[in-house]
Amino acid sequence: MSIDFLSNLYVCEIPFVTVYNAEKTDYPMKNNGRYHCGMLYTVNGSEIYRFSDGTVRTQPDSVLVIPKNEEYIIEFEGEKGLVITVDFEIPDDVLFRPFVVKFEKNNAVRRIFSDMEKEWRKKAIDSAVLNKSNLYRIASFLVRRMNTYSTSVNMKKIHMATEYLHANCLERDFRIETLSKMCSVSRRYFEKMFFDVHNMSPKEYMINYKLSLAKELLLSERSSVTYIAERLGYSDIYHFSKAFKNRVGYSPTEFKRIFCEGGN
Repeated sequence: MSIDFLSNLYVCEIPFVTVYNAEKTDYPMKNNGRYHCGMLYTVNGSEIYRFSDGTVRTQPDSVLVIPKNEEYIIEFEGEKGLVITVDFEIPDDVLFRPFVVKFEKNNAVRRIFSDMEKEWRKKAIDSAVLNKSNLYRIASFLVRRMNTYSTSVNMKKIHMATEYLHANCLERDFRIETLSKMCSVSRRYFEKMFFDVHNMSPKEYMINYKLSLAKELLLSERSSVTYIAERLGYSDIYHFSKAFKNRVGYSPTEFKRIFCEGGN
């Protein structure tokens, strides 16, 4: 779906290109509806975007593509970050869901994003045309990168393991070793493959996934924090609350009050 969208991309306009310096104190941040579609290149830092139908995580050298009118909450990991954002318009009848593509360091896409921001500031007579051309170039790199991932044997193995983790990580007898056995590789090699795809260890991914479930439960259910901690496999509410606050920036109770009760 994402590859089809990019392969048939038609850009009507690029309203603006900007560089955003992220500060931890600005988060969590809520967007009640994006004015334009966006392509966001993360230079430094890491963010978690929580959409209505799922969560994506950005890391350095990743490109996040977000549709117009999308609502989401952003949480920040780290102290500071730098993101180059390209806002663009496409025909109203073209629909897609948010997705992220990870690149290696020192990639050509970063340079194109930087060139677009410089061109935007120049506002020369041909800047609009050049930036449309550059956006199509970025789209071609995204398509090639996604196609390489989708046909990779290792990528397919990690996708299978990730789906299994999503479905079974709340089971009491769940072990990371189960995932490496599924992929028929050693645990060490599995962790390397997993990190190449997700930019984090399987254990860290599982913690983040559990906490994303915790946020959904806090917002959608009237369950107690103690019940949610037990449901997610934490031995006690203290360890759950500590892990939650370290990554989200709020305690579970504060998070529920702010985002579920409107801060009242």
